[in-house]
This record gives sequence, structure tokens and C-alpha cells, in this order.
Amino acid sequence: MNISKAELQKIAAPMFEELNVKKLYGTTDGQIFLLDSRARLHAGKKLTVYQLDKEEPEAKTAATKAKTPDANAGEGAGQTANADNTGNNGGGEVLNLPLSVKAITEKVAEETNINVLKEMLLAEVGGPNRKSAVAAIEKGIEKLTEGKGE
Repeated sequence: MNISKAELQKIAAPMFEELNVKKLYGTTDGQIFLLDSRARLHAGKKLTVYQLDKEEPEAKTAATKAKTPDANAGEGAGQTANADNTGNNGGGEVLNLPLSVKAITEKVAEETNINVLKEMLLAEVGGPNRKSAVAAIEKGIEKLTEGKGE
């Protein structure tokens, strides 16, 4: 059973308000996740993961294409809008990730905004996808989530 991104968006619509989030991640088997990494873990190699935005997806995609140098990645790649922005492209985009895992770990330890960490995770998974960097970012998200009682 393959569920389209549009159908996933409909499934996720009430969850945005209930969970008070701007992004969710859905897999083509109909499962919805708060964290991209968890969706990808669930999906494995058999399913596709889509980023689902609370805002209008078309408006978000148009804005992303205007900022992203390589906007020809196609559907599915738009879910990782900052994936190319791993700090080595010199672009002045929304998020510049450091190149080293050590630098990412240091930034995660200092960061207090969970949305910044979620964007870092999204960029890391969509880009270099280094296990140690992903683990450090996920740990930071969990730490902030526990601290806020979410």
C-alpha cells in the first residue's frame, strides 16, 4: 500500500494542531512521525519519507526553490530543503551546518531552540547522514523535549 504525499498531508492535518508543530514526517505506509530520523528508521529502504508542513506545501516549495541553488531534485527531495546546506557550499541560506561532527556536537550542546536542532537533523539526514552527527542531534532534541515536558 503506497500512500501519496497529498494523502499523508490530509492524515497529518489534525496532528499539527494537536501536537503544536509545524513539520511532521510521513511514510508511504501511512505512519506519521515527529522526527525525520524516526520516520527514516521506520521506512528503511522499502518506503519513502515525506516532510509534511503545516503551511501550504506549494508556497513552501516555491520559497525553498528560490533559496536553494539546486532546485531540480524532484519530489521527495524537497523534504530536505536544506540538505545541500552542510556548510561547504558558501551559501547564505537559513542554516549552515559545520563540516565536522565535533563542531555539530558543540553546536547542539549550546543550542536551546528545538526547531534549529530539527532543521540540523533534517539537513544532516538529507546530506552527509553521518551516524554520530545524527545521534548527537537526536540526543539534543530529546534533551530539549524532556526539558519542556513535550
